[in-house]
Amino acid sequence: MVGLSGALRRELKENNIEGIHVCTVMPMATDTPFFEHAANYTGHEAAPIPPLYDPQEVVDVIGRLATDPEDEVTVGAAGKVAVFAHNLAPGLTEKMLGRQTQKAQIEESPPAEDTPGGLHEPSAEGTKVSGGRLKK
Repeated sequence: MVGLSGALRRELKENNIEGIHVCTVMPMATDTPFFEHAANYTGHEAAPIPPLYDPQEVVDVIGRLATDPEDEVTVGAAGKVAVFAHNLAPGLTEKMLGRQTQKAQIEESPPAEDTPGGLHEPSAEGTKVSGGRLKK
């Protein structure tokens, strides 16, 4: 998505098109029904990798970008740390994040049945903004 957004920004600039801004919002794990809508054929329960952020933070960023556009905005402190680390040592950061994901999503995640999520048809579950994982 970052590459596509950058290409769109470049195309707009090359064609002298003004008044259109392409903003890339990069949220970390957010308490939405994403995992209820995502197909899962791993044989393991799918769940967000902590820390989990309130979806209102993403909404606020998108609202702000409508009047004060930026090319890329990372939502969540953990994401900002990951971007900083990736800028310093991309290979090492990708290896560490890949390992963390493998461990959390496969090795330590309990077994679960396969689910199609919203892959083939809309999902009846998870119709609210919140995924209900954050305790307020």
